[in-house]
Amino acid sequence: MKLSVNKRFWIIKRRLQGASVVFICQQAGISRDTFYRYWCRFQREGWDGLGIKSHKPHTIHRTPQETVDYITQLREDKGWGPCRIEDYLNRENPEGIKPVGHNTIYRIISQAGLNKPLRKPRRAVGKKRFCRTEPNQMWQTDWKPTRDDEWMITYLDDYSRFIPASDVFANANTENALDVLKQAMSKYDKPQQILTDPGVQFYTWQEGGKTRFTKYLEREETQHTVASKRRPTTIGKVERFNGSYEREAWRYPDHQKYIYHYNYERPHQALDYLTPADVYFKEV
Repeated sequence: MKLSVNKRFWIIKRRLQGASVVFICQQAGISRDTFYRYWCRFQREGWDGLGIKSHKPHTIHRTPQETVDYITQLREDKGWGPCRIEDYLNRENPEGIKPVGHNTIYRIISQAGLNKPLRKPRRAVGKKRFCRTEPNQMWQTDWKPTRDDEWMITYLDDYSRFIPASDVFANANTENALDVLKQAMSKYDKPQQILTDPGVQFYTWQEGGKTRFTKYLEREETQHTVASKRRPTTIGKVERFNGSYEREAWRYPDHQKYIYHYNYERPHQALDYLTPADVYFKEV
């Protein structure tokens, strides 16, 4: 069933406003299959994808096959998105490879079946993002369960996204968190603050109570800052790293090799495609 452009826009807007799929289908007189056809098109192409499409075949014949193959291989090997691949091609200028824009790169990886459209639109959560102005002003930390039924603890510099230390353990406890922190402090300058969630490994809700983690930071003259339960995005940078780790680390033979890749080799979009080490050591 084909819908007019106005009705296509209406069903998407109503879904974005929170209306249920059942309600939208009833009001528009369409099937769920019809709704999801346009919803998936919106996820892939945005509002432009809801317009009347040309029946001309979509091809990438203007892009040399060597470039197509190179971009496809980058996507498979590193899992990078179109903007990161575009920046890499412009910076590194590989021999025989024609630099192309991120829209062309997106089409290439989509046609190769290497793109996973979002099932629902991203939601903006939280208020204005904060960022420290120098390295070692603040480190964020968080425990994350891994696919191997273990726990990963990571310390991340808020300013540069550099990882001073990260390791994997069978148990997510205070002792392991402190061991990794001591390794980081012995190798790099001590942070002025450490930001954690209110987990029991870091914090206690008992009035006047202090955990071993907090007491250690006091001895090191490092401030312990605890994120609110209602503001989980406060530690968003380290949680963003956790997401990258989950998507990418399987390509590397062990945990520390991925950490090295993340710090020294992987261009970071939020850092204008510099690596965390470029930013961290430039200022230290």
